Amino acid sequence: MAAAAVRIAKVEFSKHSTTLVAASHGFPAGARIKVEGLPELQRETFIVNWSTDGRFSIWRNICVEISSVDPSESIVRTRSPHQISSFLDNVTLHVFDTDVHLMVEKAFHINEVVDDCSVRLRAWCGDQRTWYPARLSANWAGGSLSMKHCDVVLSQSQCTGSGVATLACRPPVSEESCIQDWREALRAVRGCVSKEVPPATQAALPGSPLLHVQHCGWEHCIGIFQRTSEMKFELGPLVSVVYVEQLQMWCLLADVEAVYPLCERRWDLGLKDFDGPQLLYIRAASPLGRWEPVIGPGPGPLVSIYKEVTIVQPASRQTSMLMHPSSCLVLDMLLNYTHADWRGGLHSNNIWGLSSLEAILTAVRLWRELRVCSAVCRPWQAALKPFASLTRVCYRALRIPDGISLSMPSLQDIVRTIVLSGNTWMHGLNMIHLPIFLNHAWPARVSAVELSAERGIEEEHFWSGPTAQTVNKHAVAASQVAQQMLRGVPLPWKVRPHTTKTETRDGRRFAGCDLLDFHHEFKPERSAAAVFVHADTDGQMQVCLADGTELLPHSTDVLGPLINQGISVSGVTRRWASTYHQPRADGEPCGLPFCGKSRRAPCHVCSKDKEGRTRLGASQLSGGYQLHFLTADAAEITLEICIDLIPFFATSKDPSLVEQLLAVVPWEEDEEEEEGGEEAGEEAEEEDDWDEDEPAQPGPGESHFPTAHDLFQAGDLGESVRPPRRRLVGKQRPPESYRS
Repeated sequence: MAAAAVRIAKVEFSKHSTTLVAASHGFPAGARIKVEGLPELQRETFIVNWSTDGRFSIWRNICVEISSVDPSESIVRTRSPHQISSFLDNVTLHVFDTDVHLMVEKAFHINEVVDDCSVRLRAWCGDQRTWYPARLSANWAGGSLSMKHCDVVLSQSQCTGSGVATLACRPPVSEESCIQDWREALRAVRGCVSKEVPPATQAALPGSPLLHVQHCGWEHCIGIFQRTSEMKFELGPLVSVVYVEQLQMWCLLADVEAVYPLCERRWDLGLKDFDGPQLLYIRAASPLGRWEPVIGPGPGPLVSIYKEVTIVQPASRQTSMLMHPSSCLVLDMLLNYTHADWRGGLHSNNIWGLSSLEAILTAVRLWRELRVCSAVCRPWQAALKPFASLTRVCYRALRIPDGISLSMPSLQDIVRTIVLSGNTWMHGLNMIHLPIFLNHAWPARVSAVELSAERGIEEEHFWSGPTAQTVNKHAVAASQVAQQMLRGVPLPWKVRPHTTKTETRDGRRFAGCDLLDFHHEFKPERSAAAVFVHADTDGQMQVCLADGTELLPHSTDVLGPLINQGISVSGVTRRWASTYHQPRADGEPCGLPFCGKSRRAPCHVCSKDKEGRTRLGASQLSGGYQLHFLTADAAEITLEICIDLIPFFATSKDPSLVEQLLAVVPWEEDEEEEEGGEEAGEEAEEEDDWDEDEPAQPGPGESHFPTAHDLFQAGDLGESVRPPRRRLVGKQRPPESYRS
């Protein structure tokens, strides 16, 4: 939530930008702010560029009068300092042409910042694919030079100390202008609103005063919205959920300037600039459920009634410090895993976050600490009971949602499989042959959807050659097919996909088009388990939703958009793959494109890596579903869907953690038993009811969960482990780890 005013604790400088440090400012990207207390910044309005919880960078919009134009040198001079800091941006000239007696508007790129009042311009020639000096006219007189979203660059001597940042007021935009822009955006997204989503005749009002918005492509609208009127909920003064009568829809609006990624989305939709509230997402009838993206990047948010999940201690008259309200806050801060983030994956051939084994180890350790705290007293036990399920905390670590109606493996089998995957991390494909893998469904995420074609031998430019033109021609139809195949999966689909990359496979060159828009705020490795993968009777990959709805293999009716373009299906390929890279030596580039190529070494990622995680090797087991097509001129194009299996992301560090995990899992403990009376038996049974989901303890004559040696030396790795039953006869002594 954006605060009305926040204190700026620090100003950070670089040669490219200025960043303000302000704890919990809540300013979304595109917000307009004013700064007081810092002389060099307090005379104008700034735009928030990128924003995190503790800092944000700023832009300024520039508009200065032109004093003269030098056509021979392609230089424009201004009457006052232009404050332009980068030569990579483009500017717009609004000048009066004395030859035609009209105001004209011309856009150019900056070639050089000559001085504080002069810039040299250039233009791009698309036919020759080269830059040339800007062609300025001597007939241009007066006018202005403008630039939007220019970086603010200050020296440290210019701006020191602290100040206050406040939201800036802007002139109100008429309701008519807003409705016109929103309708144009809706027509651009869907063509005809009533064709796909009929307008609601009557809006459904949620009964709660609080709405929880989450899992959204635009992170600045994630949070708790409070009801401010009958048909409106707000997340601070800039972001709101409101029912718009003219559209007969619920709308999620953001009163910000369209900066990345909103500006790119507007450009893709062919929309003009609009200095008013941006229509990010829409939903008909009730605001509860999954929303549809408009200007906001996908996926649309999931909106629900907010239910606070906290550790609440029952009231007590005891004077013990254990019953003090502050103890409940401490328990909530230490043990409430509702918002814990144990994700991890590969990005740009580099590791981020935790491996699956590290996530499970962290979850089990947290659960053991929770058990220790619950044994302190009965009020603490009652307060921690909603969080006591070991299965639930481990599902949270693996991003498995609640309400699964699939054949999921038991928790013991999940841990056993993850241990095996981590201990053999370089041989991830071996997992697909094990019965334990073939007989169950596993959580997964869609990591990429791509349309590609092989480039010709003499084809030079992958983005403008004949292959790219073929891919671009069928990209929209391929996106429609993929969306039908993955219906129900929240993904950020591109509005106008086009060829953006090239790659080499087995000596063959391909031009590729990404159909998903995983920008920096919603990368594929940040998504939850939206799909589940299992093998059919032939061991081939099948994909389904959490409710069991089959997605892949596809049905023939979803191929209509491509068939209508004269394309025929030539084949279908389903495959398993394991991507991995070896551990890196000290001083070796970390894998990011810029690492090792600049004069400064190491890069900022390596310099912040104190634990050496950029040096680790890693592997990711995935599945691929390829549709091969032949166009009318016999060109072959391929639509591929890539899916990463979440439990099978492993690193070279995992083998050293296997023994630690097997030492803390509860079904590995050897509990001693003592004979007791009926009262002791009742006490043990009451303790068992405290957590019905936790794994049972082995009794006499029953086998324990296999040890590390048994796990990796067993001949049949697919043999299931029978969950042992809990003994409720007699009083059981706590494990040694609880007594220490």
